[in-house]
Amino acid sequence: MLDADRDGGAFGRPIIEVTRRGAIARREHLGVAMRRTLGRRIARVRTHLHLTQGAFATLIGVTRNTAIRYELGAIPRAEVLDRIAQHGGVTVEWLLHGPRVGERSADKPWDEAVEALRAVWRDRTRRTAVMDVLRALRPPDPGR
Repeated sequence: MLDADRDGGAFGRPIIEVTRRGAIARREHLGVAMRRTLGRRIARVRTHLHLTQGAFATLIGVTRNTAIRYELGAIPRAEVLDRIAQHGGVTVEWLLHGPRVGERSADKPWDEAVEALRAVWRDRTRRTAVMDVLRALRPPDPGR
């Protein structure tokens, strides 16, 4: 059975495969998953910049609806991907593929710090000690 991929191949030519219907369904599912992760990374860049979807859209030169579609998994044009990467301080490769295997995530130190704080917070004695230190570091209230 011959089926053409709906997305088309390189240079707009359809990709023709001889396969069973189930194999095509699995292939399309993989494409959807990859698009969702691209959308999540774009949303992550936007939230890292502390921008609304409208402000982010203006920054990268698209409409708000287009920026929303990107976060939902639509694939931006190359020049838009480049603008997103430049403003977000990431590479286009990271936007498209995420971190490489074995590459240390930029968020790993932050994640480790948050987990350490959670561990301290769960222990009542350590939590009390941290709160005492924070109270001691607080500047004096000028009204007192």
